[in-house]
Amino acid sequence: MIGIIGAGNMGKAIAARMDEKVMMSDTVRSKLRVRGKGRISAARDNIDLVKRSKVIILAVKPQNITAVLKEIKPYISGQLIISIAAGIKTIFIEKALGRVRVVRVMPNMPALVGKGISAVTAGRSAHRKDIVIARGIFSKLGDVVEVRESLIDAVTALSGSGPAYYFLFTDLLIEA
Repeated sequence: MIGIIGAGNMGKAIAARMDEKVMMSDTVRSKLRVRGKGRISAARDNIDLVKRSKVIILAVKPQNITAVLKEIKPYISGQLIISIAAGIKTIFIEKALGRVRVVRVMPNMPALVGKGISAVTAGRSAHRKDIVIARGIFSKLGDVVEVRESLIDAVTALSGSGPAYYFLFTDLLIEA
């Protein structure tokens, strides 16, 4: 099972596009209402989710990542950790959780409608199959490109801002 900690816009978009069973957790219970034809269930809490998941997607805001990692650390046992927390490097998660397999993915806003581009990079302990798993998940949200972690923030800035510049340019053309 895939577990998603964080039911914000991106967490919900990932869950809604998955074919597999997905479990979600969030501190705000009302956010756990996601359309998914019975494939999406709500965990009691983050610990329940971690215990029942083989892949855990951290879809929390960067300012909340430390608290979440501290909470789940005692229950991590071989799961693949995929983080979409902006600006949080794989080494930070590896240090917080111990020797774990971490993949960092940075999707952009068009992913919400299946037209995004997600940049993916592996942490030190991640295997090739972990990248394949992450690519499989995020390909449901659009295209996926593999990059070195040193470049992921630049790729994210470009792909994240690119659609906004496109629409601004389009609006300016319409007004001209």
